[in-house]
Amino acid sequence: MYLNPNEPLRRQYARPAPTLALILGVLVLAAGFYVARNLMVPSPVVPANADAQLFSAERTLPLLQRLVGDGLPHRVDTDAGDAARQRVVTEFEALGYEVELQTAWACREAYAVCANVTNVLARLPGSVGGPALMLSAHYDSVGAGPGVSDDMVAVASIIEVARMLQGEPQLRNDVLFVITDGEEVGLLGAEAFLEHPWINEVGLIANYEARGTGGQSLMFQTSPGNAWLVERYSEVAPRPATSSLLYEVYRLLPNDTDLSVYLDADMAGINFAYVENVQRYHTPNDDLAHLSLASFQHQGENVLAAVRAFGNADLAAMPAGDAIYQDVYPGVVLQAPAGWAVWLSGGALVLWLLIVLALIGAGAVPVGGLALALVCTLLGLVAAAGMGYGATELIRLLTGNPEPWFAFPVPTRVAVWAAGLLG
Repeated sequence: MYLNPNEPLRRQYARPAPTLALILGVLVLAAGFYVARNLMVPSPVVPANADAQLFSAERTLPLLQRLVGDGLPHRVDTDAGDAARQRVVTEFEALGYEVELQTAWACREAYAVCANVTNVLARLPGSVGGPALMLSAHYDSVGAGPGVSDDMVAVASIIEVARMLQGEPQLRNDVLFVITDGEEVGLLGAEAFLEHPWINEVGLIANYEARGTGGQSLMFQTSPGNAWLVERYSEVAPRPATSSLLYEVYRLLPNDTDLSVYLDADMAGINFAYVENVQRYHTPNDDLAHLSLASFQHQGENVLAAVRAFGNADLAAMPAGDAIYQDVYPGVVLQAPAGWAVWLSGGALVLWLLIVLALIGAGAVPVGGLALALVCTLLGLVAAAGMGYGATELIRLLTGNPEPWFAFPVPTRVAVWAAGLLG
């Protein structure tokens, strides 16, 4: 350290106390939010002997085990797929439901794929007969694994809720249970259902998915006019986990679910999925042994929450209006009109500029250093993303496999992570 002999030591060692207090305050707020947000773990598993009106993953686990059967993959239009469908049909029929099988040759132009699909349909009649609530999941799997989380957990949750509803007062709206086929190869079952007569009765769709084997069941997507949907869901769900930012991120990803088909047809809907332990997604490890029972619990609670929130609602007169929203604590979702987004973003920018000006004015941050930091941060993100993506494309080129990570993902993931870190 260089000490100027012509200046008092006190001036050379002085630090701007207000700036330090400001920085510490921001860090404390950030740490507090992080701790509160991470309390939003999946729901505690409800025991099998709990109240009949509560969804219990422990109580539903034997049903899931029966649906999984031999634990083998069950792709669309295969003998294994036929066996998986029959297990779904058997469970509905055992509850007394009349099951309809919709068989069709379905195509989706965006994926350049066609296949024979067979959807499983059942109905719980309501008292009014207006627009119906539709609960949706798919029973087919990829060829690499048994598809327990993706998507038999959702199928089991819907069948269990179908059982629970039989012992409760009749709902206002019909509830349609639509278990589709061919989702994994290109959302083909959903495409086929667009041609079924029931499609004209649907007022709202709740779709359930997974992109991993653990984590919270997130409401990550809504149709336009979501303010009322978010409000009703948040009021009823035991542990709502959602954010409007999730949908904005999801829109940037090359992913779709059955709900994508229905949204393209201008239908209303909400979408749920848990996404942790993504390394097991579409692999042999998407099995019962690696399933998080807490995630199963949360997914089932969200199936039941959709019925509780919308089963007695007037789905012919859903209020208009969009919202921005964020869960901030277990059971607490903050919501504001979507028009506030610009003002909140502008306020955040102004606050950032005030902090920067305070730091520059105190001599804690040089202008050139700040500019360099901003440029390097952006370039670093671009380099990390570009090199990670480049590693994936290189592996595809060398192996000739369009999806090299699905069955045995570790080598590819190590390559992508290493490339990203290098970037």
